[in-house]
Amino acid sequence: MFTRSITDYCERISNGIFSEPINLFSNLLFFISAFLIFKIFKKNKIKDLLYWLLLFFITLIGIGSSLWHSFRNLFTLALDAIPIYLFIFIFLYLVLRKLLNNKWKPLIFVTSFIVIQVLISILFPKALNGSIRHVINVLIFVFLIIWIHKRKLLNRYFIISFLLYFLGIIFRSIDNEVCNLFPLGTHFLWHMCTSLATYFSVIALIKSRNNQK
Repeated sequence: MFTRSITDYCERISNGIFSEPINLFSNLLFFISAFLIFKIFKKNKIKDLLYWLLLFFITLIGIGSSLWHSFRNLFTLALDAIPIYLFIFIFLYLVLRKLLNNKWKPLIFVTSFIVIQVLISILFPKALNGSIRHVINVLIFVFLIIWIHKRKLLNRYFIISFLLYFLGIIFRSIDNEVCNLFPLGTHFLWHMCTSLATYFSVIALIKSRNNQK
């Protein structure tokens, strides 16, 4: 028999494949984001492998999250979490590569950052409904936006992606708190905001690469 204690999400209504239907289908936006980015890459003739890896991991985020919200186990949890880490890893690397005009220093920074993220996730898995690592990301991104602005590389897409990500974290964090008022919860809004954030973050990189506003 289904019990809510097995999940962290308001919406879960059973233990079957469609146990979280809205959380499941809201992941479609990641695939839409990936498709639109693919078209932009083709239009701009993007050949850098790291940019294409961003597109690949956006697709994997959609797949992993869909599986996690359908089949809850350690394997699908890894499929849900790891592509997010890898997308952030590559995004940070590309931003820092541009800022530092160096290939190796950014690699050291982002590797250390990911290690810290993993440790925090292990030590504080339930903090802010599992969103503590995303809060740390926000703090890092604030620093990056200030730095990008000083280097005159800031464009509005960086700001849009940051605001969407920040809003998504709020929705992710309050999901359990609003169950009585809104049984669907707010986790699906996290999916919507972050899928849009991935799209605008990649656009921001392309604009900054071309020094456009």
